Amino acid sequence: MKPIILKNEHDEICGLLVRPSEGTSLTSAELNRLKPYIDYVVKISSNHDTYPTLVREKLRVSDKDGTACLGFSDLSAVEQANLGKILRNIVEACSDHLSEQIIVPQNMGQGPAIRHRPLYFEANTSEGTINVKYTTLGDFNNFDVAMDNLKRIYPTVTPFVASKVEEAVAAVSSLGLGSK
Repeated sequence: MKPIILKNEHDEICGLLVRPSEGTSLTSAELNRLKPYIDYVVKISSNHDTYPTLVREKLRVSDKDGTACLGFSDLSAVEQANLGKILRNIVEACSDHLSEQIIVPQNMGQGPAIRHRPLYFEANTSEGTINVKYTTLGDFNNFDVAMDNLKRIYPTVTPFVASKVEEAVAAVSSLGLGSK
């Protein structure tokens, strides 16, 4: 990520206070692009055997009150009973392995740079969802640049390709398996 410098009206360098929790919620398309990385970091960081499979197979992009989020579908009774713990573990893995990789340094002129983490994950245990937000810092540190950064850090992750999914759905639909 590119460093930023913020100056006031007197051309003096000043600090920027970023609250990642107040960033912009990701769209469904952006969450779909991020989902393979979430699957991967849960797989490499989980000390629980079933979490990687659970995330890969049941964590879906959904819409709650007009905001895109990640939520589970078709959970067993045991999984449902442990949902809060599962969500917190996923958020911790994403914070440690994704948010910590997307850092925007702010040059302060002297001394160390401030290190902003614009990618934010939050477990909403009452809704059973994960909210993901991103704060754009400068024209050049947008979500697309963050995704390019993750591709460089995790080159083995296969990105989500919407067109391939749409092609597969169309191919299955054309077979007429669900029609009478």
